Amino acid sequence: MKKQVSSKESRLSAADWFDIIFVSVGGIALDLFLQFRLRGIRPTSYAGYEALHNLRHYLIMWLVTRYLRILLPALLVLLSGCILHLVRRKPSWSPRTRLIFAGIMTVCCLLGMLRQRSGFELQCGLNGCRGTAAMQVISLYRDIGKDLEAAPEEPVTHPVRVEKADYGYTTFSRRGRHRRRITVQEAALCEAETGEQIAQISQQEYQAAQELNGLALTRSIALFPHSGLIASVNGIDGASALTSAENLFTLTYSAADQTICRTTLPDEHMTEGHLTLVIERNGERAAEIGMENDTSMPWHSGNDTTAWLQIRRNGSTYRVSNKLTF
Repeated sequence: MKKQVSSKESRLSAADWFDIIFVSVGGIALDLFLQFRLRGIRPTSYAGYEALHNLRHYLIMWLVTRYLRILLPALLVLLSGCILHLVRRKPSWSPRTRLIFAGIMTVCCLLGMLRQRSGFELQCGLNGCRGTAAMQVISLYRDIGKDLEAAPEEPVTHPVRVEKADYGYTTFSRRGRHRRRITVQEAALCEAETGEQIAQISQQEYQAAQELNGLALTRSIALFPHSGLIASVNGIDGASALTSAENLFTLTYSAADQTICRTTLPDEHMTEGHLTLVIERNGERAAEIGMENDTSMPWHSGNDTTAWLQIRRNGSTYRVSNKLTF
């Protein structure tokens, strides 16, 4: 009579299931939390002394988060082994095997992070920083620390515009070897005539300023000497003046001629219906007059009259001159 060979079905033990759930679920949850926490403290402005303090805090947190994400899988593997030892469950892996596996995971995570972008490649490129993203961030962090104790450079007048740059890197998803492309967008303040980048600005500053692109706006820009970031715009700390067009034209009133006069732009090409002279009397709107083809407009003084110019662009209205009272 032939002996029937019974094959033992290999099953995962409770310790194996604990390892799998603890490392995978815990790793994903903590990784998502670290990324969410980092996005939550990203500064809304990169200009001015207050922004330097916020950027310093953000950069150090970026470095801490980066290395935590590299070490996280290995730490969870080791922690899982410690927990199983404390509850007197015999793990399937020996401590030596667990250490080797943790080391391999650390090396894999480190290699995967080498291509990750910091979000400050544009400014680091302007500063001439070299090396990996972490090395560039450390260099920028050091320069910001120097700027907190230094005076800004002398302001330089530029006709300016803003633009975006895309920096991408390829990463492997958690499920196998499927590749995905991640794009990191950065924004810069540029010289309008030459296209030369002046300094990096935040996404919020870019969104606020891009509506004014094409208006031939001239700004007096002061930079910090070490980091190269914006110290002031038109003498105002920070970049708030970057999104203002109120100095584009100057209105004056000639009492002898009883005429409102405006200045002109070097290359003035105004679309019909976009440039408007607004006149208020006694706090009420008295007139709105198109000024694309005129540089002066007769108007009698008195009755607490106030006038200004406004431009309509992309569905929004901007005041582009001083408020003149006569």
